Amino acid sequence: MTQRITRGVWLTGFLVLAVLVSVGGVALYAITWQKLLTTYPSWAKNVLAIIVVLRPFSIVAMWFWSRSGVVAYVALSVAAMSVMTLQGQDLGLFGIIGAAILVALVMPKWKYMTWGLSSTPKEPHAA
Repeated sequence: MTQRITRGVWLTGFLVLAVLVSVGGVALYAITWQKLLTTYPSWAKNVLAIIVVLRPFSIVAMWFWSRSGVVAYVALSVAAMSVMTLQGQDLGLFGIIGAAILVALVMPKWKYMTWGLSSTPKEPHAA
């Protein structure tokens, strides 16, 4: 008997919300770019811009059952948190909460994920 593996409502909801927030983040950076130029040093602005562009790709990778997407999302969150904290923006610490929620939601599905992209989850190994 083959069990159908699904993301579940919580992980699906998180990924949909995360992609909407990420795309909104790209738009926000584009709109506020001039303010960012005067607020942050160029290295911080560039790192944050790279993060905001890469994050939607990590979410899409997770949608396609990729462990790499999870690792990338967590790494991008830690990097953004670090840069924001270094710049005196304590709100950057909230990014780690999203990464922690993601890890909690992904843990039960991790064994069905691959390091590449897949339109379907990995089949569970018969015990």
